[in-house]
Amino acid sequence: MYKKASWGFAILPLIVVLALVVLGGGAYIVSTGKVDTKVDTNAQDLELGEDLDGEAAVDSKNNMAESSPTPPSTEASQESDHLTDVEEDVVGAGVTAPAAPKIVESNTAVEATIDAPVTLHPPALDITELDVQELVQQLAPALLPPPVTQSSSFTCESNDGNVASRAYVLLLGINNTNTELPYRWLNEAVAGDAKNVGTLVFGYKKYDPLAQISQEFLDRFHAFVAEKKPQEVVIFGWSAGGTIAAASASRLNFDGKGEIHTVASPLKGYSLAGFLEFMLEGKYGLEREIGLGFSPWAPAPSNFTVHHHKTVNDSDLSGRCGDFASLCDPKVIQNNNLSGAREYYYPQYDHEPIMHAVTEMVIACRK
Repeated sequence: MYKKASWGFAILPLIVVLALVVLGGGAYIVSTGKVDTKVDTNAQDLELGEDLDGEAAVDSKNNMAESSPTPPSTEASQESDHLTDVEEDVVGAGVTAPAAPKIVESNTAVEATIDAPVTLHPPALDITELDVQELVQQLAPALLPPPVTQSSSFTCESNDGNVASRAYVLLLGINNTNTELPYRWLNEAVAGDAKNVGTLVFGYKKYDPLAQISQEFLDRFHAFVAEKKPQEVVIFGWSAGGTIAAASASRLNFDGKGEIHTVASPLKGYSLAGFLEFMLEGKYGLEREIGLGFSPWAPAPSNFTVHHHKTVNDSDLSGRCGDFASLCDPKVIQNNNLSGAREYYYPQYDHEPIMHAVTEMVIACRK
């Protein structure tokens, strides 16, 4: 990047120049018996343009040329060149340094004038996360997070007295391809529900497109309810599983009472289409679609109620943006509710803990 110089190295050339002035003045005193105290009061301050890498040195040399009727001596020229190098070092360090002395030679004396200190600033750095964030805010105001309004807490609305049987469905997160452990956990969680007639856990490949995954889920769901014949079905969508549930909701074919619960789900996605799409390099299928973002979902059938359980701070949803995590506000990523849905915020839970907490709370309503 840029070279750094300590003040010790910056002051050393000044001492050398002052020594030259003293020696020159001494020679003048010896030859004339007078001390010349003339000071150049009309010297202009050294001005720097936007390009700080070389203009300071050029200005210094131009000042020398304009104020000197004769070419500078070889020794003075070497000292000026050395000062120019030091100036460049100081510019790279981004510090305030004294301007280079202007050496004026005449037939009678050597005079030195030192301009007032000049603040030197380093050139602009490469694009940063802050630059990108400001650009996002300018070009895409819709991505700004909505104000968080704490909705009323979720309350049980069990239809237990009017149903004789119930089934539970769980759509897993994007990295959960093994359904064995989730099946075991869900069956243990619903063990106290005497009306439970079966459970379904749906896993998928994240590299497949959402349309394909949604159709696979609908096929499994319809076969499941046709076999179990529950009067009520409760669907949980964990993380990206909730996105699949939202995409499939309008095509659910079920005559009984249904509930859909999405939990910490990227319902809107990351909205990275366009100038931020480079962040999706190497992403395919559903994972890439979540990165690009989604339009509003078609509503669920009238016999289904929809509940969106959301995180406020979410290390997983934000963490997927890597160095640009500050651009990925969980409230924005989850902000694409199905029409008529109810939403609940849980500031006490991160991404993983909210999954089990909400699922257990909803199941407890049926026990």
